[in-house]
Amino acid sequence: MKRRAASTVTSLGFSVVALVIFAVFIIAFFPTLSSTYSLFASETNENKAPIEFYNRLIEELNKETAGTELLFTTNDNFVLVGFGKEQSSYSGRCGSAYFSELKKPLKCEGKGCLCLCDVKLITNEMCNTPEDICTAFEQNVMDSKSECNILVLSTETIANLDVKKDNLNIDINVLSSKKLSS
Repeated sequence: MKRRAASTVTSLGFSVVALVIFAVFIIAFFPTLSSTYSLFASETNENKAPIEFYNRLIEELNKETAGTELLFTTNDNFVLVGFGKEQSSYSGRCGSAYFSELKKPLKCEGKGCLCLCDVKLITNEMCNTPEDICTAFEQNVMDSKSECNILVLSTETIANLDVKKDNLNIDINVLSSKKLSS
């Protein structure tokens, strides 16, 4: 009888230790497990990365002095577009994209503007839909090194951006970029 009781106590001790180890594992790896779960469970996850990159870029631009390199990626739903203060629209080719009178959003009238635009509407209403995320600035937003002088980062692109800001301009230069899909 004593042997059986000792065996039960030992089994109970191992069970408690195993339960404690399991609890520590869950607590330690919960953030990783939860983000992995969200990759598979979230329907809107495909739009999460460009929005997070956009928010990080805006945070950098809202700092008193901005001068850094950032990684930015778009998916097949969004393009990143920058507008100057005096610019109301853009027509023509910029990089690999062609625009037929791309209009600056009304909320950015008279200001520089940086937008993460939904490309479902590839018309002159692009960057003016409720799905678009735009931020107005007192400075011009541009890419001084592009042939069209406006910032355009097309769909499904990963790019290294050089971000500089002064009192007059927010200059976001695409240092290097690569299409994600071949």
